[in-house]
Amino acid sequence: MGEALEEFGDEPVKGLDRDTTLRGLAGPDADNMPGELAEELPRAMDAMADTAKGFAAMLPALREMGRDRRRTLEKML
Repeated sequence: MGEALEEFGDEPVKGLDRDTTLRGLAGPDADNMPGELAEELPRAMDAMADTAKGFAAMLPALREMGRDRRRTLEKML
């Protein structure tokens, strides 16, 4: 990887060892992390799919709103 952790955020990361891993950050429950992720991943994926479906359903209305705004702005100019 090679980059300093500070390069990934707006603020410097104080008190965090450069070689810190996610497992290290997770603390004593890190051993449970793979199982918990495997258990929760399908639910998270379903939620993301539902969100994508919601955006897809809104897309025609958003496009029409954009066209309306464009027409309004063109009349103003």
